Amino acid sequence: MGNPNGRIAVLLIVCLTTAFATQGLRVRAVSSPHEGRILYLSQTNEGRGLTSSPAGPDTNRSLPLFPAGLSFILPTIQGPSLVSGASLSGQVSFFLWLASNTTSRVQLQATFTQTGSNTTLTGVGPGQISLSSTAREYHLNYTIQSLTGGIPLYAGIPAYISLALQSPTPVSSDIRLFWGSSAKVSRIVMPFTNYASVQSVKITDYRGAENQTFNVQAPPNQNIVFFTANIRDIFGTGSSGDISLVNLTISGPQGPVRDRTNVTMNFFCPQGACPQPAQYEAFWVYPSGTPEATYSAVIDIIDSQGNVIHDTSGVHSFGIGRLAPPFPYLAAFISGGGLGAAGLATGAVYLRRRRTKEYLAPFSFFEQMTGGEVPGGSMVTVEGNTGAGKTTLCSEVMYEDLKRGRPCIYVAADDFPDRIRDQMRGLGIDVGGYESVGLLSFVDCYSAEAGRIPTEKYSVPSVGDLTTLGVKISSALQDQKATNLYLDSLSPFVPRAKPESIVSFVHAIGAKVRGLDGKAFFTMSTGSDETIQRQMEDMADCVIQMEAFEEKDIRRRRLRIRKFRNRRHQENWATFTIEDGKGIIFYTKQSRRSS
Repeated sequence: MGNPNGRIAVLLIVCLTTAFATQGLRVRAVSSPHEGRILYLSQTNEGRGLTSSPAGPDTNRSLPLFPAGLSFILPTIQGPSLVSGASLSGQVSFFLWLASNTTSRVQLQATFTQTGSNTTLTGVGPGQISLSSTAREYHLNYTIQSLTGGIPLYAGIPAYISLALQSPTPVSSDIRLFWGSSAKVSRIVMPFTNYASVQSVKITDYRGAENQTFNVQAPPNQNIVFFTANIRDIFGTGSSGDISLVNLTISGPQGPVRDRTNVTMNFFCPQGACPQPAQYEAFWVYPSGTPEATYSAVIDIIDSQGNVIHDTSGVHSFGIGRLAPPFPYLAAFISGGGLGAAGLATGAVYLRRRRTKEYLAPFSFFEQMTGGEVPGGSMVTVEGNTGAGKTTLCSEVMYEDLKRGRPCIYVAADDFPDRIRDQMRGLGIDVGGYESVGLLSFVDCYSAEAGRIPTEKYSVPSVGDLTTLGVKISSALQDQKATNLYLDSLSPFVPRAKPESIVSFVHAIGAKVRGLDGKAFFTMSTGSDETIQRQMEDMADCVIQMEAFEEKDIRRRRLRIRKFRNRRHQENWATFTIEDGKGIIFYTKQSRRSS
């Protein structure tokens, strides 16, 4: 085979001659991806093409086949590299609607052409077709022959099917090809091999860490197995691609696990341009009492025409058994009340001395509560009721990041970006300069929902479109190291997306940001969805609880660090206020002089 990148484009010609057919035949049902994909003759914006879906009833077309013939371009082959891994091999079946103004006998020739290779293919079996003035469907079979056994298909290189007639009898006949209408559906069944496959499967725990063994005694919300399948399809992936479903089946010693058979995986695009392979995700919350054993995960792909492609990438297994308590659980226990109480002993003595007096502390006091700056690679959940100050907290933490020169992305799902900018200015936070130098980007999820035309560089048409949101966030990230994400808030997604889709989205986005050594903050209103909230808390490295409450008819707010994995922190509540031009001001019994 020649070099597909060569300067001289060599036509690959398949001289496919016809088998004799005197009447139309119905297309055989396609049950395997290697038996054939149906491509319909159609008229596209780019010209005549072949598509995987039939045209509507109002696109009837007919053009003369003689003397020039007609060419139809195949769908663009997609792939991460030039070599797609797919090929054409076997029998090509044509179902063509033809008619002539006279009774004619013709011989049809079909040609497959793709630039970039010097492989020559020849056809077998001459034949003729008898045409009449009434348009009819003719079934014509062709056999691809090549020295290599098939035609390799290259990503991004145009390929065509051309139809032409040898001199008809009589020569003056007006012979036409019909396509596009629901009554005259001309189509081709092409034997694509290896056009879709599972590239790899990753199994991770609730923290996003790859794991092969899961603790049968794990506490609630830590008994989760996440599955990420990398899927390729030369006809495209995602919501507008060729793949209809990606299904997961988990099997154990007793066979398929109940409720985990043919579970639809959720598509997620982790990159801005959604290159292949694309990611599909699902998870399993294994219940208490799950048998200790080795389990396997099987992935099936169902394409847009109902073909089932089974996973041939290997066996994907994991175990469930009894494990010694890992360090993260111990650290969570320590920070939850063991060493955490001892670590605050000095402060407790000081508070007893200063019991009757309170001091005001600036926002920097927050880092005392968290035991230092929230480090890169952390996922943080901020939860609280309405008016608790979640947006203000994110704005303050983000401002500290910007002042340290770290890129930030703010996802506005609960308000207009301009209003958020105004609120920040009211707190004494002006982010305009950081936006102008590219350190800060907003992703607008709110304007389109409110009926306004978004003006931000990054926006989504609907707050429930998690796939598009993932694409926009990834575009804004640009794989830039130490970029921090602030998504405020998840609550608007709850009525518009399934809980498992939201959890998978957060898991994937959080893993993406963590992989760039950034930190990801997600806010959520308490009471939005308890299942999502519990799973968010469990996935997070840090959980911040905020609360607005009434005390003697006075509106007050308080905050505490409920959890911080592997970090000693202050877990007790800290009361605070939000002041114009100053932002969050904490009430503390520790004076600034002693701090």
